[in-house]
Amino acid sequence: MDNRDRAFLRDVTNFTFMNHVATAYALQDAFINPLPVARLTEDSLESPKQIAVTEVSPYIKKTQSIMVTKIFAELMSAYEDLGALCSAIRHRAKHGIFERYFRSSVREADSFLREIYNNDLLNASKQNLELSTVLRLPPISDFANNISAEDLSNFKYDYLEIPKRLYGVAEEYCATLDSMDAILPQNANNANSVPIILSTENNPQSLRLTVAFNKVKHRFMASENIFAYDDPSRDRLIYGTLSAKPKDIKMRINNTITVSRVIGEIASLLLVLDEIGINI
Repeated sequence: MDNRDRAFLRDVTNFTFMNHVATAYALQDAFINPLPVARLTEDSLESPKQIAVTEVSPYIKKTQSIMVTKIFAELMSAYEDLGALCSAIRHRAKHGIFERYFRSSVREADSFLREIYNNDLLNASKQNLELSTVLRLPPISDFANNISAEDLSNFKYDYLEIPKRLYGVAEEYCATLDSMDAILPQNANNANSVPIILSTENNPQSLRLTVAFNKVKHRFMASENIFAYDDPSRDRLIYGTLSAKPKDIKMRINNTITVSRVIGEIASLLLVLDEIGINI
C-alpha cells in the first residue's frame, strides 16, 4: 500500500463513507417537511403567483414523491460504492486501491456483487468464509502471532462477519422483480407509493432491482399518473412502485446506514493491517 492508498482509505474511513447517510437524512427531512423545498421549486419553475405554496399545493406531493425515489437511489448508490471499493481492493495488485477505485465503472461494482451473490462458495451466510478469500487479504494465520489477543479477536470477528454483510448487500442488490416486494412491490398506483416505469417489454422476470435504480438515476422514469400510459396497441408497460410509507423509507435509510458502516469498516480494517506492518 502506498501513501495515496492510505490517504484514500483515511478519507473513506473519516469522511466519504458519510455521504450517502447524510444525503438520505436530508432527503428524509424534505419528505417529512416538504413545504420549504416545494416553495423554492415552484418559485423557481412557475410564473410569479399571487398565492404562495400551501400545504394543499400539488407541489407538496410531487416533492415528496421525488424524495422517495431519491432515497431509494441513494441506497442503491451506496451498494455500488461498496461493490466498487471491494472490487478495487481485490484487484489492487497492479495499480493500487485508489487507482482501481477512481477508475472503476458501475460494471465492476455490479460484477463483484453478482459474484458474491451467485457463487455458492462465496455465500457467507451458509459457511464461515473469511474476508481473506473475498478480498484477497492476508489470512489471519500470517500475522496472528504478532498481535495481541484482543486484536486477534477483533480481526477474527471482522474476517468472518464482514463477508456475511457483503452477501446480504449482494442479495438485495441482485434482487429480481419477482422477489423485490419489500422494496419495489408491483402494486397499483396509490397515495402511498411512487410508480417507476421499468420496461416496455413483456418479460418482467428478467428485471433486477438495479433496473429501477437506473430508471431513476438516468432518466427519472417516475410517474404521477401511471395508468395514462395504457395503450392497447402497444406492449404492456412494466412498472414497480416504491412505497412512500414512513416505515419503508426508514428501512431504506437504515440499509443505507448499514452499507455505509461496512464501507468504513473495510477501509479502517485495511489501515489497521497496514499500521501493524502487514503488506497488502
